[in-house]
Amino acid sequence: MRCKVNLIMAMGAVLAAVSTAAAAPAVAQQAWLVWTAGGKGIGATRLVELSAAGPAVTASGEGLVVAVPGRVWAVREAAVAVPVLKCSCLSAQQRDSYDPDRPPAKCVSKANYKALHLIDAYTGKSTPVARPPSLLTADEGAPSWSTELLGQVGPYVLAADYSWEMPCMAAHGGGAASFVALDLIAGKPVELWGKAEQAQLARAGRDKALAALAAAMRKDGLDGKVEAAMADTLAVQALSPTWDGAGKLAPRFLFVLGWDYASGDSVWGSYSRAAWVQVPFAIKRFQGQPLLPLAVRQQFALQPEARRFGWSAVEPAQLALVRKELTTPTAVAPAKPSPAAAPAASPAAPKTDRPGGSRPATQARPASGSRTAPVNTGRAPR
Repeated sequence: MRCKVNLIMAMGAVLAAVSTAAAAPAVAQQAWLVWTAGGKGIGATRLVELSAAGPAVTASGEGLVVAVPGRVWAVREAAVAVPVLKCSCLSAQQRDSYDPDRPPAKCVSKANYKALHLIDAYTGKSTPVARPPSLLTADEGAPSWSTELLGQVGPYVLAADYSWEMPCMAAHGGGAASFVALDLIAGKPVELWGKAEQAQLARAGRDKALAALAAAMRKDGLDGKVEAAMADTLAVQALSPTWDGAGKLAPRFLFVLGWDYASGDSVWGSYSRAAWVQVPFAIKRFQGQPLLPLAVRQQFALQPEARRFGWSAVEPAQLALVRKELTTPTAVAPAKPSPAAAPAASPAAPKTDRPGGSRPATQARPASGSRTAPVNTGRAPR
């Protein structure tokens, strides 16, 4: 009898243990890459892993690291040599009639500019995020070129490409800006929205954008009035992702208005004024995006200076490579841009006048995404 009682008690203890284990299941292995950046710079990526103790940052590194199914990518800075034409080297006749595709070799030198490179962490191959200018001109002052990360959503890396130069014989300098959207799964630049969606988005954000533009004008000492003809040039040129308090994607869109050169704001090119506006509009490519995981939301909140954001989920098989890429980054091996880095077509940007001079529009060099002409400086979302 005593043995039977002992057996029953032992079985009860086993059942209790099984019941307790069932009530407290093991925490599934989860990991995310979280990228943030402040006003300028390439920002930093943190690997956040979830365990029974909660989420914790287990590795971090400079730049953007993104995991997509079957691939790990990184975006890092490296120097690129860009041809620069010195106008003072040309004769008076050459300045008025030179072919920008074949400028006199003696007047062209190379200048190094920092460029963003997209790196395949598996193969080590890299390509510029935006195609470097085929030629910059320097009449007065040094030309500039740069690419800035605007954010990352799922497999899409978003960036802005800026340049400024003084064309030979021009009345003044001018810049250019373009939007770059890279699809890391397709491995090429893409349009985030087509013409129809662009028009819908412009209508959805028109009133809010014009109000923001008018307020900025008044702050700059202008009257803030936008004539109907100018308002018709309003177009959406870029996107920078943010997420709301519930973890839902709530992107900001850059609305650009054609404007005169003297009172343009240089946010997205000369001859324009621009404003970042949050619009409740879900573009097709972003539909179905998951809610922001709580651990990622917490990391965003811990970076109060951040203005640009991105995140991706990491598969267990990718963890070792992700840790390696964060702690021992793959070196950039600059190469000539490949056809895969060629631009995608995009809606035309608002344009008004152009700088003086007879030089053809060599500023219309290839660059992915939307393009506006004549930036003295590019500005990250504020």
